Amino acid sequence: MSKTKSNKLRHWTTATPSPSWTTSTATAPCPPHSLTNMLSVCDQRLYGFAICFASGLTCTLLSMLVFFKPIKFAIAFTLGNLLSLGSTAFLIGPKRQVTMMLDPARIYATAIYIASMIIALFCALYVHNKLLTLLAIILEFGALVWYSLSYIPFARAMVSKIMVSCFDTEF
Repeated sequence: MSKTKSNKLRHWTTATPSPSWTTSTATAPCPPHSLTNMLSVCDQRLYGFAICFASGLTCTLLSMLVFFKPIKFAIAFTLGNLLSLGSTAFLIGPKRQVTMMLDPARIYATAIYIASMIIALFCALYVHNKLLTLLAIILEFGALVWYSLSYIPFARAMVSKIMVSCFDTEF
């Protein structure tokens, strides 16, 4: 064993650990067996994002298996949306996520999207009405698309113009 490794190991056996919030990670020694200390904050965020996003995508895809059972579909689909939405908080941080969601350009899209998820879960878990649950899921999907388009510059304006041109009829 090299001299520096043995010094580090000796330091661990003689030093008393201090709380992680009182010392910086650059100066505080990390135990060699701790997974969270072996990963950088960036790595932890990427793993958190990947796990949360994969879980959300899995729930959303598994919801397709119960598509003809609207109540189960609503629960799985909404849980998948919540996990996917939460996964982006790992990348940019929860404070910035909320700040971006409450930005004046997308505040209405955010409010409708969150309300549609609550309505879908309410219809599925408490009302147990398949028709209302199906309508809530359609609303949730539309709100998801509109919310997602709010992050792409000029996307909502373009989709609005296309919809008006497609469905605009003169009598």
